[in-house]
Parts: sequence; C-alpha cells; structure tokens
Amino acid sequence: MTGLRGFVTTAPNGSGMFSVTSADGPKGDPFGTTVTSGVVWNVSVDSSTAFQGVQRIASLTQGMAVDVDGNFQPDGSILA
Repeated sequence: MTGLRGFVTTAPNGSGMFSVTSADGPKGDPFGTTVTSGVVWNVSVDSSTAFQGVQRIASLTQGMAVDVDGNFQPDGSILA
C-alpha cells in the first residue's frame, strides 16, 4: 500500500505503533484535502522503517501530517 495520507491521531507511546486518520474531504490542508472524518489506520514500524522529515517514530506528534507506505498485516494494521 502506498500513499496513505492523513494525520497522526494517536502519537506513538513507545510500542512502535501509532494511528493515522486518512485525509478525506474537500480541498484545504497541505495534502489538498480537509479531514472531516476518515478511516483510522493503526501503523507499526520496525527496524526496516525509513522516516523522511523526522528521525524516528518518537518525533511524530498528534495532528502531524503524514504520508505512509507499507504492507497490510494479518490483523489489518499497516507495517510501514
């Protein structure tokens, strides 16, 4: 899966996971959409995860815009 654009809903808490609400709606934010409501995805990282714009998962904060590429996991989450 490539190009999941949205906003960090739940910041990482040391577990290597965070959640993203997908951008969904009319134009307005940096991605050309406005989040009014959207699907919430749980995203996990591992030692192979590459970050751009931040150095590590702990740098992510609630409300931060993100663009996630990853693979779907059996539990429905995304491994970035």
